[in-house]
Amino acid sequence: MPNSVMTDIDIDAPPERVWEVLTDLAAYPRWNPFIVRAEGTPAPGARLKLRIKSSAGWSATNKARVLDAVPGVVLRWSARLIPIPGLAAGRHEFALSATETGTRLRHSEQFSGALVPLIGKLLVKTERDFRLLNEALKKESENA
Repeated sequence: MPNSVMTDIDIDAPPERVWEVLTDLAAYPRWNPFIVRAEGTPAPGARLKLRIKSSAGWSATNKARVLDAVPGVVLRWSARLIPIPGLAAGRHEFALSATETGTRLRHSEQFSGALVPLIGKLLVKTERDFRLLNEALKKESENA
C-alpha cells in the first residue's frame, strides 16, 4: 500500500494569484470540493481547522499545524488523521513553481503511523480528491 499521494497540474495564472486563492481559507466553501471548510491563518506555527469531504463518501475534521507558508512557493501543514499520536498522520503540501505560461502545482501528502497500512485503500482514493481540488483551484485561479 502506498504511503503518499502526489499530483501535478499546470495553471494558467501566476504563482501569486494561485497563492492568493489557495490561502483565502474563508472562500474554500465556495470552490473547494475536498477541503470544504478551513479556519485559521496560513502562517508558520499557526493552527488550522480543516473539514474534509471525500468523493469516496467519508468526511472528517482535522486540526493541522502550518509548517511552512512561503508566499507563491509552498504551503505545508501536518495533521493527525486519527487523534491518537502515532496511529495515522499526514504532511500535506502545495508547492508552486513558475512556468512560462503560469504555475505548476505539485499537491502531495506523505502519510505515517501504525495504521497507514490498514487504511491504505482509503489513501489510494485520496488521489482522486486531490485531482478534484487541483482542477477547482485551477478554475478559480484562472477566472480572476
